Amino acid sequence: MSVGSTITTYVFSGFKVLAEYTGAAPALSREYIYAGGSLLATLDSSCTPAYRHMDHLSARLETDAGGNVTRTFGQFPYGETWYETGNVSRWKFTRRVAHAFRG
Repeated sequence: MSVGSTITTYVFSGFKVLAEYTGAAPALSREYIYAGGSLLATLDSSCTPAYRHMDHLSARLETDAGGNVTRTFGQFPYGETWYETGNVSRWKFTRRVAHAFRG
């Protein structure tokens, strides 16, 4: 996918994103770690983890390796964002990626 001047290449296993590579000469920018069908954590390019704490629909809270809250997130009943604090994420309602473009 290319948005603006940034090129992002995704590596999938079935419907799960395993990794993201960015740039014209792709460099690993993020890895995804799953527990069953749920996204458990992400690792950025420097291997810094972000742990996702789930309810029955999506992540409501993310923490760093020290257990410090880095993001909170909530939605209205049909998936519109109610609040998002901390590090903004593309992973939104029902564990799906929200893209910068819609068509």
